[in-house]
Formats: sequence, structure tokens, C-alpha cells
Amino acid sequence: MDFRYLSIIKNEGLQISQPALDRKKSDVHHQITARVRKSTLHRRTFKPGVNGTGCDSKSKAPPCTGWIEMMAPVFSRDAWRCVWYMIQNDLIHAWGLDIQLGYCAQGDRTKNIGIVDAEYIVHYSRPTLGGANGENNTMVQSENENKSSSSRSHWKDPHRLNPRVEVRRQSYIELDIFRKRWRKAVERDVCWVDPYQDKSA
Repeated sequence: MDFRYLSIIKNEGLQISQPALDRKKSDVHHQITARVRKSTLHRRTFKPGVNGTGCDSKSKAPPCTGWIEMMAPVFSRDAWRCVWYMIQNDLIHAWGLDIQLGYCAQGDRTKNIGIVDAEYIVHYSRPTLGGANGENNTMVQSENENKSSSSRSHWKDPHRLNPRVEVRRQSYIELDIFRKRWRKAVERDVCWVDPYQDKSA
């Protein structure tokens, strides 16, 4: 871990953070993770919207503030003790977990969670689950270019399942499972008081 990064999050009091994503070279899925130029870090994103659907300086919840995408997360020791228990489950993709990280922020999630712009990374969006992605997998194609044409015919087979689609489908299934488990746990815990209840984005 870069000393400059650690110095920034320590000075800013961040319990949970991640490096920003280079806007030009990265596949940015969530606006809050994109690097803000000429900035050391940011804790929120701004997006126009109607009827409270946008993000502004008054926003108090994800997707506007109080979370990171779990792409390259950095946790304080105290935050990690909390997150550790959240990830002990049988789910693979962790969709939905990032939105709940605010509960491990050791206080105000709008202040204790942030994206470090001064130390940024590139997200190439290369598939790590599900194998090859059809014709887009040029690396696999080049490695197999000496094989017979019949062995490569599956690249354009319209009936062949795209494993990336299956991964995404499973991700949505697991997101639904995660949300149901969270709601059930809240219902069972009679002592639970949600610090973020009724705080819309």
C-alpha cells in the first residue's frame, strides 16, 4: 500500500476507502468511483434528478454517498472487524454488500467513507468469472489461432450460452438472496436500531 494513500486516508479520517478510477481508461460502473480531477478525495457524487432521485450536497445515502464499490477496498482495523462478519457467507459475487458497508464505517458514513482521487487506478473490466466472452476474448483467440477452424467455430455459435450472461444472472439472484437475508436478520434482532432508516439518497 502506497504511503501517500495511507497518509491521505489517515488525515481525512476515512474508515473505508478505495482508489478512484481513471475516467478515460476505466470501465466505470458507478459515478461515485470515478476520479475527480484536481482533487485529493471525494465522499459524494453529484447527479441531476427529479423528485429526489438525483445526488446533491444534501444526499445522505448510496448511491450518492456513504459507500464504495468494493473494487479495491481499504479498511481500517475497526471497519475490517465489522466487514469480516458481513462477508462470511456462501454467496460468490457480493452484490449488495457494498451498499451496506456504511454500517461498518464506525460513525457517519458520509464522512468516514471516501474515494481517493490523488491515488487512482485503472479498471479494465476483464471477466474473471464465467470464462471467455465470445468474440471479445481476443487473447484466447490469438492463443488458439493455430488450431483448426472447426475448433474455433464455437465463437460465432448463436446457440452457445454466454457465460458472462450466466454470471450476471447469478449475481442478480444472489443480490436478492442477500437483501432477503438482511431484512430477515433485522426482523429477528429486537435490539437493532437502524442508524440510516428513512434517510433517502
